[in-house]
Amino acid sequence: MLLPCEDNGLRNMCLDRPSHRVGKYDALPRDIENGMKEVIENELDLMRHQDGLRHECEVRYDYNLGAAFRSVDKYNDGRIDTFNLGAFLRSQGHFATEKELLSIIRRIDTDGDARLSFPEFSDFMRPVGGPVVERPDVRNAPRQ
Repeated sequence: MLLPCEDNGLRNMCLDRPSHRVGKYDALPRDIENGMKEVIENELDLMRHQDGLRHECEVRYDYNLGAAFRSVDKYNDGRIDTFNLGAFLRSQGHFATEKELLSIIRRIDTDGDARLSFPEFSDFMRPVGGPVVERPDVRNAPRQ
């Protein structure tokens, strides 16, 4: 089990905690349920916002996943790590902490190596509703 936590003491405490069986009719306290509901709603709002931004990128005629990946991967090593991501964000005016950069990488990284490959990046950049549809080159399309 992978826990997204920097504090090893907290991680060990969670892993060592005994688990209790929850009965079919048992319920959590109301404040915990409301907190969980709020976290889930915030996660859904974030997902919808990200999907909207992905769609905006997709409909631009000059957008290309490969070019977007290369703009973050300045050293052309085929991977995006916290160093590349931090440099890219600083060039865009956002000065993220190391913890924020690691959080971003972990959210997108599917194989757990703390680096983003092009397939991981492209899977993340695809809208949730389906795959990115490549737009035909309208400059060379035959006129009807």
